[in-house]
Formats: sequence, structure tokens, C-alpha cells
Amino acid sequence: MVLILKIVWSVMVDHFNSIGKDPRTNHLPLTQSYSQLLFIVGVYVLVVLKIGPMFMSKRKPYNIKSIIQVYNIFQILMNLYIYYGLTKHFVFSPNYSWTCMKYDKTDTSPDVLGVGKFIYLYYINKILDFLDTYNLLINLTAQINFLSLSKMLLLKMICNALIAINEVFENDKRLSSYPFLGKPWPMLAVVSIYLLAVLKWGPKFMANRNPYKVDGIMKLYNVVQIALNGYIFYEALKYSYLRDDFVMNCQKHDPTDTRPLTMKLARPALLYYFSKYLDLLDTFFFIVRKKNNQITFLHVYHHSLMIMGVYIYCRFLFFYAKNADPRVQHLPLVFSPMPVIVILSLYLAFVLHYGPKWMEKRQAFQLKLIMRIYNAVQVLANLTLFICAIPNSYGHKKFSFTCQPVDPTNTEPWMIRLLYITYGYYLTKYLDLFDTIFIVLRKKNQQISFLHIYHHTGMVFGCYIYMTFLPGSHATMLGLINLFVHTVMYSYYFVTSLKPIKETLWWKRHITQLQLAQFGYLFIHFLIVLVRNTCGHPNVVALVGFMQNMFMFALFFEFYYKAYVKKPKATAANNTVTRDNTNQLSKEEKLKSS
Repeated sequence: MVLILKIVWSVMVDHFNSIGKDPRTNHLPLTQSYSQLLFIVGVYVLVVLKIGPMFMSKRKPYNIKSIIQVYNIFQILMNLYIYYGLTKHFVFSPNYSWTCMKYDKTDTSPDVLGVGKFIYLYYINKILDFLDTYNLLINLTAQINFLSLSKMLLLKMICNALIAINEVFENDKRLSSYPFLGKPWPMLAVVSIYLLAVLKWGPKFMANRNPYKVDGIMKLYNVVQIALNGYIFYEALKYSYLRDDFVMNCQKHDPTDTRPLTMKLARPALLYYFSKYLDLLDTFFFIVRKKNNQITFLHVYHHSLMIMGVYIYCRFLFFYAKNADPRVQHLPLVFSPMPVIVILSLYLAFVLHYGPKWMEKRQAFQLKLIMRIYNAVQVLANLTLFICAIPNSYGHKKFSFTCQPVDPTNTEPWMIRLLYITYGYYLTKYLDLFDTIFIVLRKKNQQISFLHIYHHTGMVFGCYIYMTFLPGSHATMLGLINLFVHTVMYSYYFVTSLKPIKETLWWKRHITQLQLAQFGYLFIHFLIVLVRNTCGHPNVVALVGFMQNMFMFALFFEFYYKAYVKKPKATAANNTVTRDNTNQLSKEEKLKSS
């Protein structure tokens, strides 16, 4: 385990070092090495999850109200000071740009160094935020949940994550000068303020107030929206699908295309992006009219996601145009990420909200015949793809077990066959989504766990990334093993639909063991590349595969332990108690009779 952690650590360090440390801040404490921060985070997690609750288990809560008050006052003053400093040296600096602020490691002007000072104070303050978990000392351990811990840890890494996203998903040069399409900070600030306002500040502000009359404002707002969206639609149609050189079914993204007609299309695209910010006023009108029942998860999710989605889409397309594999770009559900996002969004909306709500007052559907056919199709599809994949991948002399490179120039017949087999596997991941739909229609909602949803959505999105950027590479083993596991799994489902479940129950435990073996092997499979990368495979991709399979192994192992280890022990204990009680009663009856 120590060896594995060392390997993961070395890969992470190599990756982040490739981005480069900033020499202007590298001398400051807790910035010189990643190990210092990881040590603090590790101690924090250990204290709040293990040592703290154990220490407080037999102690009375501490009375630390005065300490908490001092801590809160300190936090207020510290955050105000940081806000003042960043505003002074950054926002109000004559060199500041609202549209796109260039990152320059050699800039040592007073304002830039001032920004560095206050960013460093912000970073230190995030570490001090760990003290928020004083709940341990007052025995409010229930408040220390996964959400609070993940929020804390996420805040520590969000700056580095955003920088990494900004570095990887390079902006389209034709759009980089436009406001809110450069660095992600302005967009994220707006979305964050929107979420805080509609979920917390707004309802709190309106709690003791009467609803506002905003009929006139809303009429004007609706007229503006109609006019704006109509104009955007007209302009977009004029400079896209009404052009002779625009391809209706699949227009290729070309970041080098700077023709006048193409650049004119950027105007309605930019207006559309800004109209998504204008759409946020929909929710504010609900709040000031005290119509909070209309602010659903779907409403907030849709409005915030549209802004982030358009922003990411603009950046992703440039990355996509440079790195997508040309051998598969003509295939449906590969040429663009938008259909994938739409399908997954509809899937999540149905299985988490609309489906259960629609079935609430309906009887469960009887889908035995449909599910039997579905399971048979899954068995045939997965088995056929598995048999076809072996001779064109690991059964082929040119395919490597230890390190298979990403090579978009390989157009040999066996590789092209493998790409189409891989595409078939990718399509089966969409078919797998019907598992959840059947659960909803049969009103078995207790089976829709986090693991279930995460696995199905993650597989679709992960296979899209693999199919678009990495087909025929080292990750092929994941699909090959998964095809075999799914063949066995859907065979089990098919058999249990023909016979009583009790007769075939012994299968179920072994299927979970097979899935654990799958994730365990894939864990090692990606580790091989991290240990000895002889083919130039992207280390970051291998690290993601390594971590993902380790995470999936942990989730499936938790399920296996609860279902097949912990549950039988509890049942056996209950049976023992029952037998003891029965024996005790029989002894008492004998004594009475004598």
C-alpha cells in the first residue's frame, strides 16, 4: 500500500510540477511542498473521523462559547481585510482587465505582489477554517458529515483545480477577448452568488416581508427576453444554417476559421451566453413574490448549469478540435459532447425527480416480459462484443498488456475493427440506463442508490471520453473485462426471471465478487502504466483510471460487506438469541409443571 501511495504521489507531483510553481510565492510557508498541506489535511480527517469522536465518547461537551465568539470575530475581520486588499490591489488596479487578465510569473509590480500577499492570507485562512469542526468538542458529531468534510477539503483544492482546468481546456482564441469567457472566476462568482441568493439570502430576506408587486417589471422583462431571443435566433440562423458552406448534420469545429461570416456568428453566440445570465432573474422574481414552492431542484440546476455548460463548452471545443481522435469523429454520439450531456441530464431528471413523482399515485408496472427480452439482448450484445474484441485487442500480437499507447494514426484493419467494437461497447452503456428506468417504473426506488446512479452516469461519460480521445489504448482492458462481467450479470437476471429467485440465489454473491475482482485487476492494470510507462500513455489518464477503480472497489466492497458479511452475522446472532429464549422458556415450563 505504501508503494502504491508513493507512485500516486510521484505522478501527481510530476503533473503539477509540469504546470510550474510560481517563484513569487514559492518561498512562503505551506507553499514549498505538497506534502505539508497533505499532512495537515490527513491529520484533520483523522481527528474529525476517528480520534475526536473516540476522545469525546465518554466526556461531557465542553463549554467553548466564548472561544467560538472570538473565532467568529477573527474570521469576520480576517475576511474583510483580505477582501479590502484584493479589491485595492486587483479590482481597482489600473492594470486590471475585466475581460481577460493574463497570468505572468515574471510580473513583480507592487499591485501584483500585493495580490499574492492577500491570496496567501486567503489560503492560510482556508486552513484555519478547519477549526469550524469545533462540533467535536461540544459533542455535535452528527453535524460532521460527509458534506461538511468534502466542502472543507474542496475549498482547499478549488483554486488549483480551476487553474488546471484553465490550463488544460484552452480557450478558443477567437473568443478569448470577450467578457466572462476568459478566466473562470467571474462566471463562478456570479453562479455562486446566485445560488447563495436564491437558496439562503433571498428566502431569509423575504421571511417577514409581504410579497412585492413586480407585474410591470416582469412584463418588461418578458418583452426583452422575447426580443433578445428572437434576435439571437435570427442572427444565428442567418450566419449558420442559411449559409451555403454550413453543414446541416455535422458542422466541424475549426478554431482557425476567422472568415467574416464565421466571426459574425460569434455575436449571437456571445449574446446567447449573456442571455443565460439574464435568465437568472426568473428565480429572483419567484423569491420577491414569495413563490418559493416553484424554486425546484430542477429549476436551480438548469439555470446554474446552463451558464457553466456554455462556458465549458466554449473552452472544451477548442481542446476537442485539437485532441479528438479523427478515426471515430464521424460516429453518432462521439462527434460532440452535447448529445451525451442532454441524454444524461434527461436520465438524471427522470430517475431522481420526474419518474418517482409520475409513479407516485400509480401502480407499479408489470415488466417481466420486457425485462426478460432486455436481459436476453444484453447477454447477446455483451457476449458478442467480448468474443469479437479478444482477437482484435489482447489476442493480437501488436497489442500490449503492459502499456498500449494512444495512437490516432494507426489505421490497420485489426485496429479499425477494434474501434468499431469499442463503439458497440460504448452504445451498450446507454442501453444500461434502462436498468434504472425499469426500477422507477416498478416502484423499487429503494434500489436507486448513489452507487447505482454514479456507476451508470460515470460509465456513459467515461466511455465517451475514452471513445473520443483514447480509443484502442491501454484503457481497452476496462471495456473487455466489463463486457464479460455484464454477460454473467445479465445471464443471472435472465435466469432469475425464469425460475424462483431462491433456486438461483447463490449466483448473486459470486457476481459481486466478480465485480470486485474486475475493479481489483483494473486497479493493477492502470498501476502498471504509472510504475513503468514505456509507451507514452498519458500519466494523468492512467492516474484517473487507477483512482476511479480504487473508488469503485471501495463502494462495491461496502455493499458486499453489508449484504453478505454483516447481514448473515446479524441473522445468526438473532437466531442464537431466539434459541436461547426458547430454551429458557421450556426450562421454566418444566419447573412449573414439576
